[in-house]
Amino acid sequence: MPDQPQDDLPINPELLKILRDPLAVRDKEKYGPDPGRLELVHNCWLVSKDTGYKYPIKEGIPVMLIDEGAKWKDTPVDDLPVPPPLSGRWVANECRIYLLQQLIYSFSVL
Repeated sequence: MPDQPQDDLPINPELLKILRDPLAVRDKEKYGPDPGRLELVHNCWLVSKDTGYKYPIKEGIPVMLIDEGAKWKDTPVDDLPVPPPLSGRWVANECRIYLLQQLIYSFSVL
C-alpha cells in the first residue's frame, strides 16, 4: 500500500491489516501460509494478488463477498470505476436502513 495519511484511508488501518481475500483463505495450500493479503487501490478497492479478485469499498464498508470480487476479476486495476458502483441490492439495503431509522425516530418523538 503506498504511503498515505491514515486520515485519508476509507477504512480503519487496523482492519486493512487483517482483512483477507475469502477465496484465497479457503485454499492455504495453494496460496501459502498467509493467503489473501489485500492491497488498497484507488482508495476504494481491495485487490488480492493471490486470486486477482477485486473487492469494492462502498461507503466505507469493504464488500468482501466472493461473488462481488469475482465480478471484477478480469477488470484491469486502471479500469476499475471510482467510486465503485452501488448495486441494486446495496441501494435496496440502504433504503431499508433509512426507513428503519425514520421509523425509530418517529417513535422517539411521540
